[in-house]
Amino acid sequence: MIAGFRERLGNEIELVQRGALDHLTRLQVAALSPVGEEEPLVTQLRTGEAVTIAKERILELMQQRIDGLQAQGAGLIVVLCTGPFPELKATVPLLFPDEVLRHFVTGVMPKGRLGVILPRADQEPMMNAKWDAYLPLTFLVHDPYGGGARIGAGDALRDCQLVVLDCMGYTATTKAAVRDACDTPVLLAQEVLAHAVELLAG
Repeated sequence: MIAGFRERLGNEIELVQRGALDHLTRLQVAALSPVGEEEPLVTQLRTGEAVTIAKERILELMQQRIDGLQAQGAGLIVVLCTGPFPELKATVPLLFPDEVLRHFVTGVMPKGRLGVILPRADQEPMMNAKWDAYLPLTFLVHDPYGGGARIGAGDALRDCQLVVLDCMGYTATTKAAVRDACDTPVLLAQEVLAHAVELLAG
């Protein structure tokens, strides 16, 4: 993910990455798992292991990281998750992939049949709310951290006019596999966000 930003921004801009789960023990991470109707988010540990955490349980930790980056003098802060985070605040520009991706899709395809690739089936209610202008959506569940780019997207997404890889964990390799499988334009959240950062960073 950082390599994609570096490719667009060059070496003159300092990139500092902080994780909400930094320095937590396995037990502390496990305690962040969704319960009941809590909103599930999928992320990856430094070990490469994928974990599911509740948005509601991670907000305070995310805000702490934002506050820390501001204290260090960050001029722009980017949330590296496509989930909605209206609760997070900053005194410097704070960029949300959720907003950037949604407005980009609306700009290039105001109406039409949208396909959404997501990490977990239980995230479909969240995606229906996010992409409500395009209901009914065509969903395909694919683990971004499961290893390999193989994805059976052809039949499921063939009738879509645009497909969105709606998780920051998906890569350009996954995008290429989806495009080859369904022969449909595909948007990768990482790329759209990196382009927005490039524009803002000048």
